[in-house]
Amino acid sequence: MHMDLKQCGVGTAKALRRPTRMKLSTEEPAYLVACGALHTVVVCRDAHSVCSVYSCGSGGCWQLGGGISQADRSVPQLVESMAGRSVSALACGMFHTLCLVSSHPPLRFCFPRAFV
Repeated sequence: MHMDLKQCGVGTAKALRRPTRMKLSTEEPAYLVACGALHTVVVCRDAHSVCSVYSCGSGGCWQLGGGISQADRSVPQLVESMAGRSVSALACGMFHTLCLVSSHPPLRFCFPRAFV
C-alpha cells in the first residue's frame, strides 16, 4: 500500500495495519467519505444539514480543494470555500474530487485549477 502521500489522514506516512480513526477539527458526524488513489475527502453535516468538507493526502493536482495550493496534507483540513454548502454526493478519482451541491451545478476540484 502506498501511504507516502498521507492519504489516510492520521498524520503519518507509515503503513497502517489496523483501522485508525481520523481526527477532524469538528464534532459533526461524518456524512460522506470518498477516497481517490492518493487523497481522501470527508463531508460532515450538522443537524441543520450544513456541511463542512475536509480533505487530506496528495494535493498535486489541486484535488484537495482550496484553489491556491498543491500542498500535501497529512491530516484532514477544512476546505473553506465549501463552507455552508449542502453536499448531497461525493466522489473521488485519481486526480479529482466531485461534490454534488444543492441548487448548484456539481463542483469539482482538480487539475488545472480548483473549483469550476
